[in-house]
Amino acid sequence: MDNPATRALVIPMEFSSFDDFWSRLSNSQGPPKPYISSLSEDRRQALKERLRGDILENRFDGPFTLKAKAWAVRGTVP
Repeated sequence: MDNPATRALVIPMEFSSFDDFWSRLSNSQGPPKPYISSLSEDRRQALKERLRGDILENRFDGPFTLKAKAWAVRGTVP
């Protein structure tokens, strides 16, 4: 590949609450859903509470934004 260039694509993901985030995560079409579904109820609840603490820290639940990042690569094939 000639002249390869990479660039980060950052997309803000807005959530109205932690429950909004958890609902989207656990019902998504991507990799999280099968993983979350494979957990026992106790482990699923532990994951949910761990994420709640990591995301909200000491704040009250309410709207928040997370940044999703994907990498784009561009080049030409000789």
